[in-house]
Amino acid sequence: TYSLVNDKTNKQFTVLNKEGIEEVSILMPLTEDRKTLRFNLMASNIEALKYNLARKNKNIANFEISRVYYKHEGGKYEDLHLAIVMANEYASTLWQGKSETVDFFLLKGIVNQVFEKLGLTAKYVVLDKECKELHPNRSALIYVNDTLVGYIGQLHPQYEKANDLDDTYVCEINLQDIINYQKDTVIFTPIQKLPSVERDLAL
Repeated sequence: TYSLVNDKTNKQFTVLNKEGIEEVSILMPLTEDRKTLRFNLMASNIEALKYNLARKNKNIANFEISRVYYKHEGGKYEDLHLAIVMANEYASTLWQGKSETVDFFLLKGIVNQVFEKLGLTAKYVVLDKECKELHPNRSALIYVNDTLVGYIGQLHPQYEKANDLDDTYVCEINLQDIINYQKDTVIFTPIQKLPSVERDLAL
């Protein structure tokens, strides 16, 4: 997705924004919609979701790893973020007639696998920050070592209605905050040269 957005987009999904951050804008933008570097990935991914839904791609499971940009206390920063957007049906088996729809716990399981691969343990806390884009009762903040690193949850019903969305779950993680954390030591176990043999002896 585009790194350049407008001022309105940067005011959405502000959960991970640090206090006192400022926008990084270009001097001569080609359009007003592409004049400011984004604070987060989620708003851009919601636009990508709407684009797909408008073209009859109903079942969505997208992710993006990219950078966000901001000025803070006199310095300029580029943080690496991960965004995940899932909507409607996740998987189906036509021959069994079964389908699995996206919900909070499905997305939480995927996020847990990401942290497991990184050797980290995530802690989920009820959303206590004001965010008009997220459902207050179906969203949570993600902490690692008592540091806020992300959020997960369903989009707010009013936000979904305003954007012609339905049953959409999202997650964004600041990878910059966890990339330098101490990971669990990985112990290598050599593969056996010969396959194991089992025998059933009857005496």
